[in-house]
Amino acid sequence: MAMRPRVALPVLTALLVIAVFLTPETAPVVPDRRVTTYSSGPGGASGIYDVAKALGWSPTRRLTPITGGLDTGAVYAVLAPIIPITAAGTHALLQAVRGGAGLMYIVSDSGALEDSLQVNRADTGFSPTPLPRDMRPHCARDNVDNMLAWFRDGVHLYRLQAHRAVTSGMPVFITVDRPVSGAKYLPTEPAAFGFTLGRGRVVVYSDADLLRNDVVRICKWDIGDRVVQSLAWVSGDRRRTLVFDEYDQGFGRQPSTAQVIRQFLFDSTVGRGITQIVAAALVLMLALGVRAIPPKDVRRIERRSPLEHVDALARAYERIGATRLVARRLAAGLRRRHGRGAWSGRTPGTGPGDADERFLSAVVAGHPGVAADAERILSAERIPVSPGGLQAVADAVDHIDQAFPSLKT
Repeated sequence: MAMRPRVALPVLTALLVIAVFLTPETAPVVPDRRVTTYSSGPGGASGIYDVAKALGWSPTRRLTPITGGLDTGAVYAVLAPIIPITAAGTHALLQAVRGGAGLMYIVSDSGALEDSLQVNRADTGFSPTPLPRDMRPHCARDNVDNMLAWFRDGVHLYRLQAHRAVTSGMPVFITVDRPVSGAKYLPTEPAAFGFTLGRGRVVVYSDADLLRNDVVRICKWDIGDRVVQSLAWVSGDRRRTLVFDEYDQGFGRQPSTAQVIRQFLFDSTVGRGITQIVAAALVLMLALGVRAIPPKDVRRIERRSPLEHVDALARAYERIGATRLVARRLAAGLRRRHGRGAWSGRTPGTGPGDADERFLSAVVAGHPGVAADAERILSAERIPVSPGGLQAVADAVDHIDQAFPSLKT
C-alpha cells in the first residue's frame, strides 16, 4: 500500500514542502571591498584610522566633495575611492599639496591624479618583502587562517612605475619581490614611495590591499609599520590633521536626481540658458493668461435649421388657422419667381391696388386659361378657407407655375 503512487506521491510532496520551510536560508556574504575607515572588517581601513589616532594624529572623515580652499596644513588620504575624483577635486588637491599639504594616494589603473603625479602601477603577481629571518620570531603569533581569500596562497600585489627617477630623495616604504626561479635573493620593486610636490609631500601606494585591516595586522610582512612610516614622512614628522576622503567612498550626502538637475540648471552655461528661457516663457504665459477684468460670457442664440424652421412655422400657422396669410405667402412666392421682365409691364393701370391682384390680372390677361386659378388665390387672401380649400390654393399656384413657360410674348 505504501508504494502505490497515490500514497507515495502525496507523502513525498509533503516531505518536500516541510524540508523547504524548515531549511535555514543563508544570504550570500558580499564583502565590502571599499578601503574605508568606517569598516573594521577584513577589507576595511579602520586600523589605519585607529593607529593614527593613537599615535597623536588628528584623523577626521570628510563627507563632502573635495573642492577648492583646502587646508594646506593637513594630510589628505584618498584611498581607492569608488567614485572617481573629479577634475575640480584633482585641481584642489594638487593646489593644496603645492601649498604645503600632504597626500596619501592609492594609484589606480586610470585616474585624473595619475597623469599629474607622473606615476602608474604595473603588472601584479609580486609578493611583499618579508622581515629578515632574525625578526620573524617576534611575529610568531600571526594568525593567517582567517585572512582575505586572495592572501591564502600568497600575497599578490602591483608594483609602481614612476616617470620620475626613484632617488634617495624619494623614500621607498614598501617593496615587493620579483619572482625569479632559482634566484637566492629576489630583486625588489617599489610598491609605496614618496616624493615632494611644491612645498608639500605625496606618498603613493600601488595596491589598495596594502592598507586593508587584514594586511597591516600581519607582523611578518611589516606593512603596518611601513604605512605608519609613510604617514610620518608625508606629515613632515609632525602630528597634523589627517583627513580621510569618505565622501568618494559612498558616505555622506550623495548626489540625488534633484541635486543633479539643480546643478545642471544653475551651475552650467547651457542649464542657465534653459532656465532663463523657461522663466521668460512663464512670465509671458502669466501676462497673457491673467485678465484684470473677469471675462463676460457671450450670449449665444441657437438657430434652427431651415427644415426645422419650416416645420415649426407650418405648425404655428395650423394652430391659428392662418389660411389667408398662407395664401398671401404663396402668391408672394409666385410673384417673386415670375414678376419680373415682360410681366411687370402688363400690370393694368397705375392706381392703388394690391400687388398680387395686379400681377395675377396681368397673368390672366396673357393667358385666360389660368383665370380660375388666379381668382381662387385672390379669394383665399380675402376669405378664410378650409384645409381642403388651402390645398386647392396650392394646386392653383402649381398650375400657374406650370403655365408660365408657355406664356411668352
